[in-house]
Amino acid sequence: MPTDIATAIEVYLNSKNADGFLYSGTIDRDGADQMVRLTDRRRVRRPNVCIFITTYGGDPNAAYRIGRALKANYANGTILALLGGYCKSAGTLIGLSADDLAFGCFGELGPLDTQIDKPNEILGAESALDLFQALQQVTASSFESFEQQMINIIRHNSGAITTKVASEIASSLTVGLFSPISAQVDPLRLGVARRANQIGLAYGNRLASKQNVKPGAVEKLVNDYPAHAFVIDQNEARELFKNVRGFDARENEIFELIDQILRVPVPDEGGLISDLREIFSSHPRSADEQPAATDEDSIGAENAEPNDEQCEPEEEHRELSTAGTRGAHEGV
Repeated sequence: MPTDIATAIEVYLNSKNADGFLYSGTIDRDGADQMVRLTDRRRVRRPNVCIFITTYGGDPNAAYRIGRALKANYANGTILALLGGYCKSAGTLIGLSADDLAFGCFGELGPLDTQIDKPNEILGAESALDLFQALQQVTASSFESFEQQMINIIRHNSGAITTKVASEIASSLTVGLFSPISAQVDPLRLGVARRANQIGLAYGNRLASKQNVKPGAVEKLVNDYPAHAFVIDQNEARELFKNVRGFDARENEIFELIDQILRVPVPDEGGLISDLREIFSSHPRSADEQPAATDEDSIGAENAEPNDEQCEPEEEHRELSTAGTRGAHEGV
């Protein structure tokens, strides 16, 4: 049984005949650029891919680029998403592109309701669903108020007032009560919220794996959960996906060795995004395994802006490998 992370990862990926990647941190355009480079510019590519994802979420546009790059480069194989901890919001979009989902005991996905900036606030965001739910609540409450007042007017007057007159009185009372509330709804902001919600729906349906995502699952992820932080664990995920399982023995072993970056997203700016073999190995890859300097057939790389600062030097990889091994079995 392997006792160091480099050996454990090598044995695991060989058993899956897969390339392996790690994404731990916020999903943003820089992170998407890194993932596009890692997946697109490989001279030798195995048929399958395993990606450990740990994130609180981020930019859905960046998540879409990552999902598309995975699907394009591993179209003839299997995409396995491994969730050791948080994989929320935009992370769920990437999860939709996977043909199989493996959950650790702490693994969780989250809903896809897009977050929009709060009005007149520098910081903070709210779900785009909040406006629609508020409007639905006002509509339901106003009708209920109208109905109750009309019935009470008829009942208290022992039928002396006709239904038509009672309804007119009840209507006036209801309008007077709810007009100040409905007047606070900004039609422009309502439109912004609607368009924001379409982002998750459109991207989700485009990325959804036909082999894994159940019909109606994307719509449910966008519209049916009561809070953006709602926990979608392994059991809940089975309501949305066909191929859901827990970690196997090798996956659990890797998690135990580096749980500090697989359970909670790396807080540093830029996160930790890398090829698993490269970041945890003290041995350089062969020439055939090295990413190509250029690739005319690269999918999505034409949209990736150069960012040399994101490429970690070899020494930092060695230090991280040592730190990962030293942190084996420590708590988060």
